[in-house]
Amino acid sequence: MKKKLVIFICFAICAASSIKAQYYHIDNLKLNKAYEALVKASESKEAEKNFFNAFPNTWGEFIVTYQFTNLDDDLTMYNNSYNHINAFGKLKTIADSIYFKKLINLSIGAEFWADAPNYLQSLLHKKMTSNGDDIMKSLKTLRKGYQLQFWQFYWSKSVKDEATEQEYNDLIKKFIDVYPNQISYIKDGYKYFYNGVNIDGGYLEE
Repeated sequence: MKKKLVIFICFAICAASSIKAQYYHIDNLKLNKAYEALVKASESKEAEKNFFNAFPNTWGEFIVTYQFTNLDDDLTMYNNSYNHINAFGKLKTIADSIYFKKLINLSIGAEFWADAPNYLQSLLHKKMTSNGDDIMKSLKTLRKGYQLQFWQFYWSKSVKDEATEQEYNDLIKKFIDVYPNQISYIKDGYKYFYNGVNIDGGYLEE
């Protein structure tokens, strides 16, 4: 009986590990090779497509790929995060509908941390400036909870700054007539997360 129990527990652990690996799995070697190929042939449509496809699709995949763990671990992907995210932001040949769907997927459920999450958040703000209408079109097709999660990450900040406050006012003015049903999500995300979270992930007020 004990032997069967041990076998069952081992099977359950392996199954759980397998499920987690599948959920968060990113082929780092493939991603790094795709990035290197893109650097060598930055005008190549095929190189852009391969890098885009190799890049994480969700926040779970993104943070497992690029997060800092500890100095004893392999930090290759952590060290590559800025260059990879910067390259992702410069892709030109991916269809807007596909590109912004992926960018939004990366942001849903994301948390405000230093380094890679901060680079991703900065990219979002840049794309909102240049392609705000494309992002809003993609967002409005999502359920309200996912839209709010997007704006939660978008506005998450630990301190006040005039540039962010100006951007908020500009977005409200720009979209209030075009996307009236989405304005409440923009406002709620800003209300609760701008100057409302800590960058280190701690929950206490600083």
